[in-house]
Amino acid sequence: MPVAGALNAAAPSLHRQNRCATLHLRHKDAARSPLKQYQQVVQERYESSDAQAQARADLYSPLHRIGFLLQHRLREQLAEAARRMAMQGLDWKQAQVLDVGCGVGTWTQFWAAYTGDAARLYGVDLSQLRIDKARAINGSVHWQLGDVTQLPEALPIVDVATAIVVLMHLRSRAELLAALRQLHAKLRPGGWLLIYERTGADHFAASEGADHAAFLPSQIHGLCAEAGFVRAFELVVFRQICGLGHEAWLAGRAWPPWLRTLAMQLPGPPANMLFALRKPLEPG
Repeated sequence: MPVAGALNAAAPSLHRQNRCATLHLRHKDAARSPLKQYQQVVQERYESSDAQAQARADLYSPLHRIGFLLQHRLREQLAEAARRMAMQGLDWKQAQVLDVGCGVGTWTQFWAAYTGDAARLYGVDLSQLRIDKARAINGSVHWQLGDVTQLPEALPIVDVATAIVVLMHLRSRAELLAALRQLHAKLRPGGWLLIYERTGADHFAASEGADHAAFLPSQIHGLCAEAGFVRAFELVVFRQICGLGHEAWLAGRAWPPWLRTLAMQLPGPPANMLFALRKPLEPG
């Protein structure tokens, strides 16, 4: 069956798979999460120069053991996602890619190796400081200041959109659905959405005043289905090692290498997942 026919044929069954998750969301998540407003988080977390913000930036740097592992593993799984997308008909050399919550452009520029042309990449972020830094690093990418819940109208319709640890900052269903519907509107029919988030906890039961929260996979599935997307595939990036905590944080513990390697063999549920979704070729 041709790719277009397969996608349209799969859409109804995929929507049925998500129906229970969507109904659960409507019942359980009507109230907003106790997270901080995401605009405040951007100011405190990404534009602040205080010691706490700098320590967080250092932790996620590829020069740190944890930061290196986080970036290395995500790169591996993004590459696997790109391979699967190409097998399902995406021509990367003709594709335009939109990265929302792009920060300084680390993951936006990752896709240049696939498109072969940075001028087909678009990065949007709410932080002017980070947009300025991204532009200084690579002026060929189209960088724009913007809000994921109300994307700039000047953005073109694209083939691929990515949201990497972005939705975790949005505290209400209304904000999450607004963001997902904006991404849906910016995608061509048959286009792809990649979402990378921490998983394993109820997003709407976060600690009071937290600046981000994980999701249950069913919450991602239900919200995306309500916004008009269909599921394509998921990839586990990190696991929650039973009795020990997040797989990535084991890299930061002062254990001998053999003990860390042994710990990695223990079972555990997904802790971070990459979700691949598609916009149907036809409405409905």
